[in-house]
Amino acid sequence: MRKNALKTGALILFLFTGKIVIGQDTSKVRRWEIVLNITNAISRFSGNGARNINEDPYLMAVKWRNKTNRHAIRLGFNQSYSSITTQIFPGERRTKDFYFSPLLGYEWRRHIDNHFMFFYGLDARGGIRNGSVEIIDPGIGPVQVISSKDNGIGAGPFCGFVWKINPRVSLFTEANFYAQYTTTYRYLDDGISKTILEDSRKVVFTPVIPTSLFISIAF
Repeated sequence: MRKNALKTGALILFLFTGKIVIGQDTSKVRRWEIVLNITNAISRFSGNGARNINEDPYLMAVKWRNKTNRHAIRLGFNQSYSSITTQIFPGERRTKDFYFSPLLGYEWRRHIDNHFMFFYGLDARGGIRNGSVEIIDPGIGPVQVISSKDNGIGAGPFCGFVWKINPRVSLFTEANFYAQYTTTYRYLDDGISKTILEDSRKVVFTPVIPTSLFISIAF
């Protein structure tokens, strides 16, 4: 009788603890991804020099995906800045260029197998670019500056393939086709008056083939 009671108690304890273990989800659902564009790093490592990052869809992004990893919202940006001073007898030329383009999109994801995934979606993005060319020549008097301002807004579809190295790290590339409405304003300021060189509005279609490589880290 005592042995039967011990066996019954052990069985009840096993079933109770087993239910607790089975009921617990030991796998962590990772909802966030940090994405970095590593195209330039690979180009430099292979000795091909730096690329123009304005050609890439984004430099860095954050993605929030659902629990089944079949949908994701992404927020990214592309940005660059350059300042160049060139000596020209008897003065110098200073060239500055600033570019910033934010992006907001939605992804649909289709898992091909344990290591490959196809995704597609839609992006909305904006863009601003401010540039100037400043000529400093003591022989001509006032400084001459050519300034330009570009503002744009657009949208378009994208698609790509993902190679999942492990549950947390992935490599992927993508292509897109954006349509963007852009305004451009350029003028010359010679210190006395301003002369408008361009005041235009245009619609630009920019297809981009999958030449960029990204690394995604989930957490």
